[in-house]
Amino acid sequence: MNAWLPVLSVWLMLVIGLGLIVLEVLLAGTFVILWFGVAFILVGLAGLWIAFPAGEYQLIAVAVLGTLLLWALRKRAQAWFAGSEPPPAETYEAGDIGELQQHEGQWMVYYRGTWWRLAEPVPDPEPGQRVRVTALEGNRARVERLDQPNDSTAQSSG
Repeated sequence: MNAWLPVLSVWLMLVIGLGLIVLEVLLAGTFVILWFGVAFILVGLAGLWIAFPAGEYQLIAVAVLGTLLLWALRKRAQAWFAGSEPPPAETYEAGDIGELQQHEGQWMVYYRGTWWRLAEPVPDPEPGQRVRVTALEGNRARVERLDQPNDSTAQSSG
């Protein structure tokens, strides 16, 4: 059988594996690329004892091992890195005052130590403007300006 791909050296497999792991770290930890990086390293080290007949066999071994590692360990790794303690419940409570700021090119509200996207745009926003956070929905916050009366106050007085 003719090999389409020559056998990859141990060093090349290690470098590819480490490169994939570094790429995983730079891409905010989705824990997908990591396992294929680990698989490249393991198959590369296995190449010290196993004489692969062609590079295709090495890549098939990486694909199978990477998929098995991904399937078996991804959720565990995500849970371990995320931590076992959920954020305090008061983090998700609305009703207090937040501050509007431009963050990463868009208007967001800084509330309880976290940046929240706005569910609806605020008319004429100003940096540092204080707003009341009325609801938190997913990663978005509903806010109302402090200089405007509540709808319930306006309805009860009219």
